[in-house]
Amino acid sequence: MKKIIGFIGEVKEELQKIAYPDRQAVINATKSITIIVFFAAIYMEIIDFILKSIFKYVLKINL
Repeated sequence: MKKIIGFIGEVKEELQKIAYPDRQAVINATKSITIIVFFAAIYMEIIDFILKSIFKYVLKINL
């Protein structure tokens, strides 16, 4: 039981050491991630279109 209580105390100490980002940092990170995901989606759509066109031409089928 003493080990469990000691462990919980250590966890509380470690949680107090965490430095959480401020609101503006979270907003900036969210904007950056949104832009990256947007361009990644466009890139993947272009690659999909190119590969689909190649397979259509090579295999002469409708996808």
